[in-house]
Amino acid sequence: MRECDTKRSAGPPSIIRDELAKAGKDEDYKPSPCRGRKRRHTRNGGDNGNRVEVDAVEVEGISSGPRRTAPVKRGSRYGEVSFGHVPRGIRERGKYVNPSKWIGYAGGTSEIPSRTIISWLVEVRVIGESDMVKYLNKGREWRTLEGKISNGGIVCGCCQRTVTVHEFELHAGGDTKKPYSHIVLQKTGMSLLQSQVQAWNQMVAPNVEDFHFVKPQPTDGDPYDDACMICADGGTLLCCTKCPSTFHLSCVGLEVEPQGDWLCPHCICKYCGASGDSQELFTCAQCMKKYHYGCSYTNDQPLDLNVSPDAFCGEDCKALNAKLERLNGEEIRLPDGYSWTLLRRMDMKHRGYGEDCHKSALCNSKLAVTWSILDECFEPIQDRHTKINVMKNVIFHCSSNFMRINFFGFYTAILEKDDEIISAACIRFHGPNFAEMPFIATARRHRQKGMCRKLLFALDLALFNLGIEKLMIPSAPERVPIWKKKFSFQPVDDDLKRVLTKTNSLMFCSSVRLQKDITRKNSTERDQAANRESSLRGPSSFPTMIFQKEPETTRTEESTRPTFHFNLNVPGPEGGIPINAE
Repeated sequence: MRECDTKRSAGPPSIIRDELAKAGKDEDYKPSPCRGRKRRHTRNGGDNGNRVEVDAVEVEGISSGPRRTAPVKRGSRYGEVSFGHVPRGIRERGKYVNPSKWIGYAGGTSEIPSRTIISWLVEVRVIGESDMVKYLNKGREWRTLEGKISNGGIVCGCCQRTVTVHEFELHAGGDTKKPYSHIVLQKTGMSLLQSQVQAWNQMVAPNVEDFHFVKPQPTDGDPYDDACMICADGGTLLCCTKCPSTFHLSCVGLEVEPQGDWLCPHCICKYCGASGDSQELFTCAQCMKKYHYGCSYTNDQPLDLNVSPDAFCGEDCKALNAKLERLNGEEIRLPDGYSWTLLRRMDMKHRGYGEDCHKSALCNSKLAVTWSILDECFEPIQDRHTKINVMKNVIFHCSSNFMRINFFGFYTAILEKDDEIISAACIRFHGPNFAEMPFIATARRHRQKGMCRKLLFALDLALFNLGIEKLMIPSAPERVPIWKKKFSFQPVDDDLKRVLTKTNSLMFCSSVRLQKDITRKNSTERDQAANRESSLRGPSSFPTMIFQKEPETTRTEESTRPTFHFNLNVPGPEGGIPINAE
């Protein structure tokens, strides 16, 4: 674990001194009227003090009010809590611990249980290992085929093999494509679909908040954040007048402190740069940027005041959102029996057990399994102010009025085979400009097999068909050469830096932002390697109903074929290394 170079101020910490002053035991100490507590000067990174620098870029439309100095936070570089993400087991007494040797699995990775919905139901004790099941057809008649829950699947009564729920349905003579609704526990009569709903409502839903409302307490002398929204580092920060967000002057393209009230890019219209109250500014349901209703219309589109404001800031975000909604929960086949799915948490209230419930329960159950995979791969990531679990809120796309922990819009892409979730990546789409991917990992039993490479291969094609231009990741400094050499990532260019100043993206202290151009042509070798997996481009891999593109005349690069960057036949260097692993 890295040690922070911390300079501690003399005397007790400022928070303690505040309490002493209230009690009358420290008459000399007076808290600062603008900050309320003293900051410690720290330096992030290792011994060389590496930290992320974002070049100065110009931000349009920064509004100002009366001529007075904007609030500036004279703080230290943020270093109280490390956001470097290290796989579990690596930090134990400074020694590497092989995941296959973890407590509970003495036989290596082959004995690590598979991550399926059934294994999750057993883990949360909604169903039991060795419970007997039967198949119930559409006419509510019992089939003669019986089975037994075992090892994340079902031991089929006809062949005595452990099969998936889909195979069990085929063995029973059914073909409903909804096996969880027709496989019933003998002892309770409850279907596996009902078991998923019960497990979600009892074990997951109570621990997931849709919206985190953060309100500064009267005892908090400093309502502002202590890290820059763009680079996640501390120092001298410029405070927004309207929200708790803070920024470095260089990160928002300013050379001197603005005079008067200063509003950050998240509190002004994305088009005109003017401010407004909550009734004047709307929030786009896709890119989460503020906009005026009138500004969202183009010059050739008449403004109709009789029509209620749309939930999107423009046609690009509206079209992208429609594609993502159709793609959500749809399983897309890949070669060699693999498949990948894009997931986002669905509301299961008042859905009964019909068509919508089946899709919602399946989607939410897979997210619960994915959460267990990522939780075993990363050290807990807790927000320093609200104490929420950052990764859990990213997976379940929880929102907040506190911009830094507003994870609305996150999707989770998973790679599956035989009902087992192998790899997972969290991704958020910021309109057609770019998408961010802060987390990616592989289940322990499938590491060092190139599974992340397979998932990234599928995501590369999906992003192209969705019209996304760039994929951005925050990488640990020591992982940058791997991402550059093996996955064709490069440092972010000036155009993306300019976009990032006005975008809420998840960033970690000491991380380095990298990007990959989705539409750019690459070397002939990479094209030839991708052509060996040409079946990924066929219509059976990606439903045309989901990715059908509207005719476009403005973008010329999208007319070319997508370029694939990954050779699926060669295991990757990190079969499941997280992006931010140290």
